[in-house]
Amino acid sequence: MGMFDAITNMVGQKLGIGDKAGIILSALMAMLAERNSGGLGGFLDRFRKAGLGNSVDSWISTGSNAPLSGEQVMSALGSDSIGRVAGEAGVESGTVASALGMMIPGVIDSLTPNGIVPTEGDLMSKLGGVIPGMSGVGSAASSMASNVTGDGGSILKWLLPLVLLGLLVAIGAMFCRNEAPTTGNANSHSNSNTHSANSNMSHAANAMGTGANQVANAVAGGANAVAGAASAAAGTAAEAAATAAKQTEEAMKKLEEMAKSGNASADDVIKTLNMTTINFASGSAAISADSQKVVEDAAAALKTLKDVAIEVGGHTDNTGNAGGNMKLSQARADAVKAALVKLGVSEKMLTAKGFGQENPRASNDTETGRFQNRRIEYSKVGAAPSAAPANVAR
Repeated sequence: MGMFDAITNMVGQKLGIGDKAGIILSALMAMLAERNSGGLGGFLDRFRKAGLGNSVDSWISTGSNAPLSGEQVMSALGSDSIGRVAGEAGVESGTVASALGMMIPGVIDSLTPNGIVPTEGDLMSKLGGVIPGMSGVGSAASSMASNVTGDGGSILKWLLPLVLLGLLVAIGAMFCRNEAPTTGNANSHSNSNTHSANSNMSHAANAMGTGANQVANAVAGGANAVAGAASAAAGTAAEAAATAAKQTEEAMKKLEEMAKSGNASADDVIKTLNMTTINFASGSAAISADSQKVVEDAAAALKTLKDVAIEVGGHTDNTGNAGGNMKLSQARADAVKAALVKLGVSEKMLTAKGFGQENPRASNDTETGRFQNRRIEYSKVGAAPSAAPANVAR
């Protein structure tokens, strides 16, 4: 049985989640192979930034592996990432974090046998190499990755080989689970059965390695076609981002003028605010540095308003888990409100509410639409609490 099979079985039994441990392991593999996040090196950096550098070094080195708790996993990877995996696996986020805590040290240790973090070109071979008899499969998967061309295939370049690898590992597991007969003379048959089993596994591994190469060649052509479509989608998303940036720049000039004049209406200020785009770090509520000036201009214009209550609404697209999106949208709305208050806007004027994916502005079927749906939206919800009649229910 391969190293990864041992890990999933251990986690499945210890946490009582059975085969769902395999889904969590697959999600972990996808994180390790995600080029846009820096691959394996980028994954490890997330733990270093969370103050776990010594633990990371122990997993990579040839010594014993430092343990990893679910809380530490949550701190390094973030609740949004964990929530998405939980949605796919159908288990609680805390269980996913605990499962990953059990898996990560052993998986990283297996991928770095000589204390060296593999490059992205070697990662797929490493994933195949840690499974006895399956190095040919890993090489075929790596070959498939190199045959997928174009910048648009960055994610697809790794997900397709992972799917192939997973399928072949599953097939290999069937051979690993074959047991020798227990009837007749057990002693006299044991050696021959063991030899037969080893022979069968060897032939199976060779056949799967050959088959993997054949599948790799067949799939690579289709993968390139899909990668072309992905590249076009990425171009469309880039165009949408460029348009939003230009619109934001124009809106910021208007907000500055409103702040100077001090006589703009609440409706005009809100309309202009909704022309701006606030960027966040991926999967987090941290406002990016390039959006700080947007928030400053927004605060300056809002401070000129009197007796108005404004809702800061957080919205996401429909990618991932709905519950996780709701939490993320609330966290982002809270972050913007906190930033505005810090800049001098009356806290009584503002409320923050997360809507998740419930109120899309555009279709989620296109990247452009999803970009438009990921937004902070301001709404006038009445008079500020300090100016409201005492008998108004809240």
